[in-house]
Amino acid sequence: MAELYEVLDPRPNAASAPYTFFLPDPELIEAICKGDHVKAIIRAVPPSEKYDAERMWIRITSARSDWLEGTLDSQREYWARCMVDQCVLDRELKVGYIYREAPDMTKEGDKFPDSGWRIRGDTRGTLVEQLRSRKAAYVALGTVLNSDDSWLHLIDEPVGARFEKDFEKGVFVPEK
Repeated sequence: MAELYEVLDPRPNAASAPYTFFLPDPELIEAICKGDHVKAIIRAVPPSEKYDAERMWIRITSARSDWLEGTLDSQREYWARCMVDQCVLDRELKVGYIYREAPDMTKEGDKFPDSGWRIRGDTRGTLVEQLRSRKAAYVALGTVLNSDDSWLHLIDEPVGARFEKDFEKGVFVPEK
């Protein structure tokens, strides 16, 4: 027998937990298009006795104003390495700036290669000497995503990509 699943409307969760369950701004939701990733709440039908639902990443394959279609993209593994400010891993700061350079840190015998991603915590109001003194870590991309996955939709961008976060709008924009 095939298992059935349903996608739940996230708005009741956001209404009942406004300080811990956030939805993007309506204009960002309207701008969703093919190739974007969205996080959806998926529940088995009938609901599982052990778990009510799970949030999973969906890659959008078709988008209309009243309907989104996509494929499950939660099975991807993120073991390739990156450099990241420790303050992001410690959840002291959110990701504020990302760029991808040619991978240059992979050592002979490394099981997982350098992705080329370099990830900085929020830099607003930070002096240059404070930025230079931040501790960095060379870790799996998944470790960073566990702390802040707001940039996941950019993970396949090519070498040379640079994005800074517009914290007012909650989106990453290409560096100017």
